[in-house]
Amino acid sequence: MSSPEIDAPAQLTPEAKQLLSATVRGLRQRLLRDLRDSAEREYRLAVPLGKAGLGEAQRVRRQRLEHWLDERVRTAAPRSDKEQEAARERFFLSAIKEAAATWLNRLFFLRHLEARGLSRPLVVTSGWNRCGKVTEID
Repeated sequence: MSSPEIDAPAQLTPEAKQLLSATVRGLRQRLLRDLRDSAEREYRLAVPLGKAGLGEAQRVRRQRLEHWLDERVRTAAPRSDKEQEAARERFFLSAIKEAAATWLNRLFFLRHLEARGLSRPLVVTSGWNRCGKVTEID
């Protein structure tokens, strides 16, 4: 017969739940901000494409992003430049959120593969120790 302490699931206190919720929201905001900043730096979004001085691969990716945004804004049918700008910003944030969700899903999936021993080298669980570099045959 097992004891009730072992079988009972752990319960978070209301304070712990509140702290966890605030932490997750803060980390989500940081991830979104960091991804946005990274995209703006990588593709020099504040500079017109012709003057951005991007390499070929970066230029092509930026063009794809801009074409995607242009198409979304067109389907929103803005009535003024202000509405067009707001729609473009809204769709850009949507793309950032989708990229963040994709990134987190991939990390989560990798972590589960590693936990089951199905992924080598260990990228997520090895932390900074190996950085995904294979130095020996596992």
